[in-house]
Amino acid sequence: MSETLKFLETDLSEINPEKDQIRIHLAEKKEGTARQLNPLSKVGFWLAMIVLSYIFVVTFALLYNYFTNIPETPQLVLGDSTSTNSILIDGYERLSDISTDRSLKLFDQLIHKTILPVLTAILGYIFGIRGIEKQEDDYE
Repeated sequence: MSETLKFLETDLSEINPEKDQIRIHLAEKKEGTARQLNPLSKVGFWLAMIVLSYIFVVTFALLYNYFTNIPETPQLVLGDSTSTNSILIDGYERLSDISTDRSLKLFDQLIHKTILPVLTAILGYIFGIRGIEKQEDDYE
């Protein structure tokens, strides 16, 4: 039993490395599979954007008002023996407190007490609807 093994001869000059590679493709998100927001969520989103822009505009206006109404720093007198400097500093502190309190009260009334509760309600609605829609999609 004389068996001879035959080997296939392969011409290595014909191997194409690009052809023999295994390509790995990343899964791409298909168009049309993105879930659309319902109309009420879209309106809520745009209302939230409007309220946020209002907050930024009002905050900027209040900061501008505060910085333009800051009292000037008093010119202190060197070698003062009549306590003029302490009177000037006390007056400056009172004027500065008035300016600061006015700006903080406006911010508190315009933003903190009126607009932030509205923004919170809008965002709560948007995320609440999205959570309900997600639960409905999970049950399907």
